[in-house]
Amino acid sequence: MKKKGLDAYLTIFFTLLLMVFVALSLMLIEGVRSNAMRLELEIAFDTALDSTLAQYHKALFERYDLLAVDSSYGGREAGIYQTEKKLSDYFQANLSYTNPQKQFWKKDFLAMKEGCLEILGVTCLTDAEGRVYRKLCCESARNDFGLMELEQLKNWSQVVTQNHLDQGTISRDREELVTQLEEQWKQKEVVEKNPELENPVKETKTMFTLGLSNLVLSEGTVSNKGVLKDTLYSYRYQRGESSVGNLPLSEEETALDKLLFVHYMNSHFGSYGDIGTGILEYEREYLVCGKDTDRENLDGVLLRIFGIREGLNAMYLYTDKEKCAQAEAIATAAAVLVLQPELSQVIKQALLLTWISAESACDVKKLVDGKKVPFYKSAETWNTGLTSVLKGLFQGSDEEEGNGLGYQDYVSILLFLTDETKLSYRAMDLTEGNLRLLPNQDSFRLDACYVGISARSTVESGFGYINSIERTYFY
Repeated sequence: MKKKGLDAYLTIFFTLLLMVFVALSLMLIEGVRSNAMRLELEIAFDTALDSTLAQYHKALFERYDLLAVDSSYGGREAGIYQTEKKLSDYFQANLSYTNPQKQFWKKDFLAMKEGCLEILGVTCLTDAEGRVYRKLCCESARNDFGLMELEQLKNWSQVVTQNHLDQGTISRDREELVTQLEEQWKQKEVVEKNPELENPVKETKTMFTLGLSNLVLSEGTVSNKGVLKDTLYSYRYQRGESSVGNLPLSEEETALDKLLFVHYMNSHFGSYGDIGTGILEYEREYLVCGKDTDRENLDGVLLRIFGIREGLNAMYLYTDKEKCAQAEAIATAAAVLVLQPELSQVIKQALLLTWISAESACDVKKLVDGKKVPFYKSAETWNTGLTSVLKGLFQGSDEEEGNGLGYQDYVSILLFLTDETKLSYRAMDLTEGNLRLLPNQDSFRLDACYVGISARSTVESGFGYINSIERTYFY
């Protein structure tokens, strides 16, 4: 009897123990099933996002080193729904709804049903007034620049801004003085009686009336290309017709970013002497001025370089006692001839300002001819003579200085001084317009290109589990 009681006790013990093991095993199996389902969902979702972003616009990358998904995929219709369909197709293809060991288990271990996927938000290449575009441009330029070169560009630009050399004050002062002198000269009785006594700066006024580009550029060497800006991104943005992303931007721009952005533009856009092959030839000039034609943009850049050179040349000329004395001697002689010595200082200032402008025109001529000009002038590097200038001649020495800045350096300074938002819009217009020249790209839109995608996927299992995950991917 005791033995039978002992057997019953052990039977009950092992039965209870087996129940614990079975319950534990079932819990472990369910845990494995839940985690396996989530792991498969994550792998399928991440692979789908990677595959979607791998379909970047090839021409945009090859020509401008920018990675972005064109939501039109070469067609005429663009939008999130196109990218969402691509993402969903990749997701469904990568998600396995049947277990590969189903034959062993005689049942689908996960029993996953078809999942659903939706894009929650995107970041467009043109978002935040071009800040996203600038960020990608800076990333592209970050591995391809010389720190000393960019620091030098920054120093040059600071000299220009601190001395207000980009405001064209010398030309305005010269024009006012020459006009004032001309009016006073005509009123003098001596001049009326002796018409052979000419205004000493008369020839220089005629010279500058011709226009700077006519003085420094050879005839027939300027591009006549133009652009219809109302078909490009910036005009769609102004009319509220552009696509806008909805993902937040966290990174702020740094002081180095503007220099990197200028370096990027120098590397990817053409200029006079290094012409582009897109809708415009003088692309960097367009970035600075934003006019419709190459001619207008080139004229605008030349005038700005001319203004900078006038300011720098004035900084030297007013410290050169010998040249100032030469101008004063001619001014005094001219004033004595018309018996009006009080005109001496007016004539002197007009002569000095005219001399500065003539020297500056000579500098610009050298720059467009591919030569270099010293940033700061000295007696040795001053090119023009006052006597020649008064005869309407501004050509100086044809010798190129060993050290100095070239035309492209001055364009870089002007790019750095231009508002970065304006630069971004103009650069995006050029990028969009140039890519539209490629085959099957006539409907390309830069604001339909995505550099970031946020999406959510949800999958339900036949065992009652529902898994949902969100991911945000950027290039």
